[in-house]
Amino acid sequence: MSYDPKKEKEHFGYRQYRALIKVACVLLVAVGVVVAVHMQNKMVDGMDSNKSKEEKTTQQILRPKVTESFVTEPQDTTTETASTGSETSEKATTPIGKKQDEDLGTFEDKENPAALPDLPFDDDRPIFVLSLPFNGDLVVPRYFECAGVNKVGRYWTHPDPTEVVRRPLGQCLQFNMEQMMNKSSTIPVSSIMEGCGRQSVWMELQYIHPPLSKGSILRSYQCFDPVLFPGALEKLYKAYPQAIIVTVQRKFFPQLWLDALPKDIKTHWKKWCNPTHDDAFPKSSKISASADAKYIEFYNNYYKKLEEFAENHQGWGHVSINLDEDPDVTAKQLEEELKLPQKCWKDSVEGEMVDAAGSARRPMDISFPVLVTSLPKSGAATAQQYFACGLGDWTAAHQWTTPSDSTPDNPMRDVPIGQCLQQNFKVDHKKDVFKGCGHARIWSDVGYLRSAQGKCYYPSLDEGFMDAFAKYYPHATIFHAVRDAGEWLTSTRLNKLPGRWSEAEECVGFPDDPKEDATWHDFYNDYTQRIRKFAASHVNMTYIEVPLSNDGAQHLQSIFGFHPKCWGTKMAREIDQ
Repeated sequence: MSYDPKKEKEHFGYRQYRALIKVACVLLVAVGVVVAVHMQNKMVDGMDSNKSKEEKTTQQILRPKVTESFVTEPQDTTTETASTGSETSEKATTPIGKKQDEDLGTFEDKENPAALPDLPFDDDRPIFVLSLPFNGDLVVPRYFECAGVNKVGRYWTHPDPTEVVRRPLGQCLQFNMEQMMNKSSTIPVSSIMEGCGRQSVWMELQYIHPPLSKGSILRSYQCFDPVLFPGALEKLYKAYPQAIIVTVQRKFFPQLWLDALPKDIKTHWKKWCNPTHDDAFPKSSKISASADAKYIEFYNNYYKKLEEFAENHQGWGHVSINLDEDPDVTAKQLEEELKLPQKCWKDSVEGEMVDAAGSARRPMDISFPVLVTSLPKSGAATAQQYFACGLGDWTAAHQWTTPSDSTPDNPMRDVPIGQCLQQNFKVDHKKDVFKGCGHARIWSDVGYLRSAQGKCYYPSLDEGFMDAFAKYYPHATIFHAVRDAGEWLTSTRLNKLPGRWSEAEECVGFPDDPKEDATWHDFYNDYTQRIRKFAASHVNMTYIEVPLSNDGAQHLQSIFGFHPKCWGTKMAREIDQ
């Protein structure tokens, strides 16, 4: 291409013109910034002047009060922490640029309607759900899961059961408290939450464990409640001075909480908890009107203590959930205070579980005891492992049990669960068929077979046993895992169970011919129908049926909320047998 001086001048002039335009734009932006800063300074000076003329009393609340339809971002302020003397920056808890609907308590984001507002809690300002057990223990985890809150610490320091380092949160807190209280301790612990994980929401911090009276470790009972253990609340406050306390309570009908308590919990609180909690729990474990009144008083005082503690400790917010309130009202309240969708609370309270037996509302708590009625090789071991994974090993017994009277000073041999039940029901005719059988709350594979002695007893096949169980435990849970009848029969034959059942003299309820496939298929299916019929005729009990497959994990996740891996390990091994 040849050089043209005329065109070069034209290009040069155009470049000069563009440069002048850019300079002009920069100058305009600079002038705009100067004007904006000047106007902002005047507004701030005016606000400071007004504040000096008018005295205002401020009170700490979870969310800043909205006085206008459009909410702007409040400026960060610092408050002096009473326990540490350090300055902690408070986070703005009102969403930025959100328009509030006073009637519905919802926020509208005009630029992105689907966006959720910033949450008023996180790792640094976590939520502690502090409530007595059996107050919506299954509802609250569902609620946070529905809302997409991922960092939730529930009972365990880590939710994944495959983690090597995993222990109950209450045990972790108790250990830290004991080390901090022990002046001669050689283990340096500076916080009650040290080594217990880091979450945005903490729940189920109570811990209770019966005595260990066998094996290489002999240990007395253990108990920890973060509200009643001396000094624990103060240590929680020191660790997280900007936390939000969520309490779940039956404010209208506390008697419903008392009715939901397991029959053994009163004895556990009295014997295992009072010695380390300054006798904070009621001492009576009997059933009487006066004893009930003391438990209701204890219940109300527990929540009164939490409310007063939050009021007297600057920095702690308090959200009170009333389980007896209309779910619509509570849903609006929680969206207002925690910025989580209303639908999540309603679904957590009113959602249904659907299985082959029909549909029913999901339970709000686990009603103990849980009787696993699955036959051997039909998910009995899987069920035991699932509950042990979610609630702790001691809570779930499978085939064998340590008698209730066993102690570190007087250890007793384990016995078959079925043998204990047979003695109570068939011989001693006790009202409580589980009397003295151990401290477990979930009972799985409760039958037993001793081929050499011809002894055999499977309670759920014995006429009258299930009715006796329901009479003493009218609010118990029946857990039944099912599989294909043909697969079940194949699995039992690998262990020669049909022949052993048929040959044992005392075995009642099993088919006589171990080789007739159709007879055994019908027996298995008829047994499942019998369990369903029993559950349908006892409406106060909770019936949960789950397929022995990978689908079972998802089904149970929607009910109990335990980690999905809790259902997997034993299941795969049983199906392969």
